[in-house]
Amino acid sequence: VVFPYAVIMASVGILESLLTMQLLDDIADDGKRGSTTKECVGQGAGNFLAGLTGGFGGCALLGQSIINMQSGGGVSRWSGMSMAVFLALGIVAAAPLLANVPVASLVGV
Repeated sequence: VVFPYAVIMASVGILESLLTMQLLDDIADDGKRGSTTKECVGQGAGNFLAGLTGGFGGCALLGQSIINMQSGGGVSRWSGMSMAVFLALGIVAAAPLLANVPVASLVGV
């Protein structure tokens, strides 16, 4: 029962990631192209492992990616890693406040 919906959601996620990669390749205009195969395998493996550990799957973050490119952070992987570290620190630091947010209010976020 769940499988058809999982396939549809995975397809939408990978399409968003591939379109984001194409957009960033066009913005960068440095002659290098992203690997669609690596993108698909990496996202699939990451989402699979996230599901096994009780996490949520994800796909490319268009807004964050464009901001990184425009501010010069798109030339290395440090921008993505630093965002992940700061996000984790923010969540840990704000955990008492986040615990008071009703889950129903997060639907629109």
